[in-house]
Amino acid sequence: MTDTTAPLAIDADTLPAIKPRRHFLLEFLLHFCTFGIYTCFWCVTATNDLKHAFNKDFKPWAWFLVPIVFIAQLIMLPRLLNAIDEAEQSHNLRSWSEWKERSWLLFACGSGLFFAVSRRVEIHIGWVLLVLVIWSVCFALLNARMDVLREKVVNPKRRYYAGYAWWHWPLVVVGVPFVLYIGYSMVISPYLAKVAPLATNTVISDEKHAIELTVVEADWHKVEIGTFSDGSGLFEIAGPLDFQYFIAFEHDDDYTLSDLTQWRIGQNYDDFTVKECAENRTFSPGSLNVEAFVVCKGTSMGDPTIATHHFIRVDNQIFELYGYMSAAKLTYKDQEAGFLRQAQGLVRYEK
Repeated sequence: MTDTTAPLAIDADTLPAIKPRRHFLLEFLLHFCTFGIYTCFWCVTATNDLKHAFNKDFKPWAWFLVPIVFIAQLIMLPRLLNAIDEAEQSHNLRSWSEWKERSWLLFACGSGLFFAVSRRVEIHIGWVLLVLVIWSVCFALLNARMDVLREKVVNPKRRYYAGYAWWHWPLVVVGVPFVLYIGYSMVISPYLAKVAPLATNTVISDEKHAIELTVVEADWHKVEIGTFSDGSGLFEIAGPLDFQYFIAFEHDDDYTLSDLTQWRIGQNYDDFTVKECAENRTFSPGSLNVEAFVVCKGTSMGDPTIATHHFIRVDNQIFELYGYMSAAKLTYKDQEAGFLRQAQGLVRYEK
């Protein structure tokens, strides 16, 4: 007679806790509203669950950088899909078809390539938001696939309220209105504010015909006053980039040229990380009036940034053409020379 011993029952409470099921829309919002930063944490959580609940060989925290480094995505994301396939087969679950997995990799890695390029070349924020939607849908779909797997194991689920951990809530509560604001202010509002396209050599003047500006390159648009200023500008023009514009101002005659240049330089130090400022003064053509040209260069959010201030005197008033441009490195290099030519184009109105 052979003795048999019943297998020991597994105490679920002793097993590592894994992520609970989350609604597709909630998962999408976390990826989208954090501009993909949450994807870094998602990769850590997903590989951690595959390691502890499905015995897959992963080093979870090494996956934090995968959504940031494009080359890593090409190597690691197929590995992640293979691990999920193996886990599904071991639990008799239906896996994605080969074409579906290839399509997922195409969209996910294609989005990753787009974001890598956008760090070097300026791309309109509208396209960035569109690709961010694709990226977020990709990982929300993969999370739904992981949720089916997680339901097949007895590991306890982490305690989340309404699908979110405590630190997820501020990301979504703050992130949703922030992304909506970005979309409106940088995509919809600039489009609605465009008054007319400006061809090369178009001359713009203020209503009083005191100053004028000649457009030196195409792809600029005249926009409504208040698009980039507080409404006190005389006229405003927008360049082809999201952060590229000029505003003409009239200043109170109580201020001197030195007062205005120092004030503007101080403002630039408050607005972005200034590395250098230079001021040049010359006589206006055909007069003894002194004009000043100030250039401040630095960075904003890691991108090269430039602010220019061209001050000229007309009768007893001082007028200023204020320019600003911030762009990815390669785009900045391509645009800087033309931007500086435009910045120096403010002159007295010629009747």
